[in-house]
Amino acid sequence: MKGKLKRNPGTRLDMDWVDSLVVNRSAVERRTKSLLGRRTVKKQWQAAWLLKALSCIDLTTLSGDDTPERVRRLCAKAL
Repeated sequence: MKGKLKRNPGTRLDMDWVDSLVVNRSAVERRTKSLLGRRTVKKQWQAAWLLKALSCIDLTTLSGDDTPERVRRLCAKAL
C-alpha cells in the first residue's frame, strides 16, 4: 500500500429499520428450546461451521488513528 489512504467518511446510522422490527416471541422461544436439545456439530461439519463463524467477525477498525501497518497486523492476526 503506497501513498496515503483516503479516509472513509462512513454513513449515517439509520435506526428506522430497527424500530420497525416485529418479533414473534413465541416462535423465538420455541426455536430456542429446539436448539437446546440438538447435538453438537462434529468432524468436517464442525470445521465448516467454525469457518462460517469466522466470516461473520467484524474486522473494521473503529479508531480514527489506525495506520495502514496497524490494519495489516489486524488482518494478519485474523488469518
